[in-house]
Amino acid sequence: MKALTALLAGLIILIFAVPFSGCTGFQKNLTEPSQMQMADNNVQPSQTNETTLPDWMYTPMTDCVTGNDISTSSLISADKPLIIHTFAVWCPACTKQLQETTKLLKEEPGTYQFLAIDIDSREDRDRIISHIQKNKFTEGYYVSAPEEVLTGLIDTFGQRILFTMPQTVVICNKTVYLFRSGVAPSSLLKQNLERICS
Repeated sequence: MKALTALLAGLIILIFAVPFSGCTGFQKNLTEPSQMQMADNNVQPSQTNETTLPDWMYTPMTDCVTGNDISTSSLISADKPLIIHTFAVWCPACTKQLQETTKLLKEEPGTYQFLAIDIDSREDRDRIISHIQKNKFTEGYYVSAPEEVLTGLIDTFGQRILFTMPQTVVICNKTVYLFRSGVAPSSLLKQNLERICS
């Protein structure tokens, strides 16, 4: 009876804790020198320019909605910040972040470029499209990450980019910013974008 009670208590904790905690594979504080740490509790910059972008940013990816090939580098614009989120269809915190970013994009049309990168290699285009339609995500590009992009994300940001979701990366003013992991409400995302990209 005690074992059953403990099992039920564990299940209840999982049911209520996972949707509110972010989707984590491993919770580990990585402190590799190559990893961009968050300053000011939100973002940390890393200078770059168009000739020194990491190779993964040039890797072609197929937009799940249109079927067109795009790359991260093709979305980088001098006048529009690029917001990148990592996500997986099964991750409730990722869905919440995509909803918040969609809200921001609708409130500020034409202000930002947006790229959502599905990092779960088991999720195909049909599953991603179903997720987009179910949640009425009408803004931006949604791609399934090729292996080169996954490896490049790890090389650039460290392993936590794949193991703690959602992650938010912003590129503006030839600078790459890694935001703190987890869900950022649209108002906080806008505030941080205005602060770092103006």
